Amino acid sequence: MTRLLTILCLLVTGTASADEEIARKQLVDANLLYATLDAGGNDNFHTGKMLSINYSYYFKTWLAATAGLLLTEEIPEKPQTDVAGDYRGIIETQAIILSIRPEHAFSVRNKVYGRAGVLVYQTELQVEQYFGTGLPNGTTSADTDGFGYMVAAGWAHNFTRRFSLQVELNYMVQTDLFEESPNAFDLTSSSGGFGFAYAF
Repeated sequence: MTRLLTILCLLVTGTASADEEIARKQLVDANLLYATLDAGGNDNFHTGKMLSINYSYYFKTWLAATAGLLLTEEIPEKPQTDVAGDYRGIIETQAIILSIRPEHAFSVRNKVYGRAGVLVYQTELQVEQYFGTGLPNGTTSADTDGFGYMVAAGWAHNFTRRFSLQVELNYMVQTDLFEESPNAFDLTSSSGGFGFAYAF
């Protein structure tokens, strides 16, 4: 009987240790970010929302490799006026991001982290035109894709061993949008927000 209890204790301890090890090695997080865009000209974009979903695998206790997906809503700029009438641009982006995530725990439940990596993006630009009275309005659009980079810094608070709250600041650059045209430009976004993470 004593031997059986000993074996059961060892099995339970081993299972718990394995669960803790797994929980340290994998993380899924989703963050809602509020972003300001800058295309480098006289544009003036409204604040827009971005959704960031990431999977991280820890190959050291303090360092993970992360693959993520970034989706934005349609983010419009404030209307502008030229000789033909009023117009405004609208930008929407999807991106795949590969990054590294170093971390530093400063208490049992709290840690700071960073992320730095590269991204592959696809962006759609729409231009809505509002002409004078009696003239039809119109919308034109074009797609572009390319590469860029991003950096982020955040704070995470663990509610339990598996669930945590994150607060994150993010800076992203999409380089050479519409590089085949004479009006190519870089698009930067500065964002901040919060999200939740689950270790498994």
